[in-house]
Amino acid sequence: MLAQDLRAFGLRIYFMIGALLCAGATLLILVGLYMAFKIWLSERRQKHSYAEYYARTRRADGKMYPPRSGGICELCGRVRTVVYHLPTHEHICADCYEPHWRRQEGWVDPPEPERPTWRTLVRRLRGCHERSSET
Repeated sequence: MLAQDLRAFGLRIYFMIGALLCAGATLLILVGLYMAFKIWLSERRQKHSYAEYYARTRRADGKMYPPRSGGICELCGRVRTVVYHLPTHEHICADCYEPHWRRQEGWVDPPEPERPTWRTLVRRLRGCHERSSET
């Protein structure tokens, strides 16, 4: 009787140790997944923040906007909260600055890329198939 009780006690101890090991491993996995999710979320937010900052501080050609403050635009004569101070000592508002620098530097907006349709994709595939059968 005593041997059976000791054997049952030993099995219960082994079972409890196994259950604790499984619970610990599960906890480590869950903590690792939580940390990976938080890292992914942080990187995503940082990427969006950089994109917003870049769009706010760069012109279409990638150059930085000149220093700015509030004042009166010399071209349109309106009082604005954002007036750029150019190296030529001109003060130009944001609405007047975009056409001004584009005209001054001869900037032309790049053409919009063609959006592929099913028809163009099928034509491209047929063209690739015809070229490969010729060789």
